Amino acid sequence: MGTIIGLPPPLPEKNQLLPPSSTLPEVAGNARAKVSLSVLSMPKKDEGRGGLGIKKLEEWNRAAMMRHIWSLFAKAGSLWVAWVKENLLRGKSFWQVSIPRICTWSWRKLLKLRDEAKHFVSFDVGNGKNIYLWFDAWHPDEVLYEKYGYRVIYDAHSKLEARLESVIQNGQWYWPAARSDHLVNIQSRLCMIPIGDKDNPKWNVSKTGTFSCSDTWDSIRVKENVVDWWALVWFPFSIPK
Repeated sequence: MGTIIGLPPPLPEKNQLLPPSSTLPEVAGNARAKVSLSVLSMPKKDEGRGGLGIKKLEEWNRAAMMRHIWSLFAKAGSLWVAWVKENLLRGKSFWQVSIPRICTWSWRKLLKLRDEAKHFVSFDVGNGKNIYLWFDAWHPDEVLYEKYGYRVIYDAHSKLEARLESVIQNGQWYWPAARSDHLVNIQSRLCMIPIGDKDNPKWNVSKTGTFSCSDTWDSIRVKENVVDWWALVWFPFSIPK
């Protein structure tokens, strides 16, 4: 794996005279209209946002750092992934561990990205050895711990660090008898989940199902309303001034 590089937060903008959803300003004489960076960083022609298509480095960097989160699920042969699982996760799910009081700056940054990244990772079920039963998104209800809380783990006679393989036997679902309405709900939807040969992680915001920095950036970037004047500026053979 490459070095994790994070950037400091951007400086506050001074000139925000035009909000992103504003129309073009009317300027008299030789006066110049000041436009904020948030406007310039909107896409130009592809979505009619009226910007220059300049990417915000802070947003692009967040998307790039999420590649390391994807690697924790998809790069089983990576030396860095093996080291992280052995020394930092220690048998727990990446979504489960707390942010240590003392840790490297890069690891802290990855952990802080979890709230944003957790909706991007899901699994196709195989043998269940690489899927955490309560913390990974493999079920139609997505992350079971977030929806049902600790009580459902107690009712299932399970534990926080349980893998999905604990409820699969000979390629079939093998859950204990449901002792609560929550477990009934969970088990009633298992028929919707096929069991394959191996666990397959998916990056949900990518067109290919694997990590894409551009697709991730497009998902996390700030979006604004389409402006009605974009075609006056961006059209074939135009040279905007």
